[in-house]
Amino acid sequence: MTPTLSEQQRAALDAQGGAPVSVVDEQTQRVYYLISADQFDRVRALLAGEEFHPREMYPLIAKTAAEAGWDDPLMDEYNDYDEYRSKS
Repeated sequence: MTPTLSEQQRAALDAQGGAPVSVVDEQTQRVYYLISADQFDRVRALLAGEEFHPREMYPLIAKTAAEAGWDDPLMDEYNDYDEYRSKS
């Protein structure tokens, strides 16, 4: 039998907009992550020790970076950091 999500877990997943959600086992204090099956399939090669090609992670890395604000136009300065830093 596959356990089902609690309402609290579903609300946390909705609030994260598809990003992994960390949960803590109160008895053991171990941290676990709730991720979608699609996300798990993307990283399965890492977990199973199968042949891994870093390019397979590019879409997930790009999505994570965008969610963290790296797609903000103000961050473009970091693309040309050497041109923007002060000349001492």
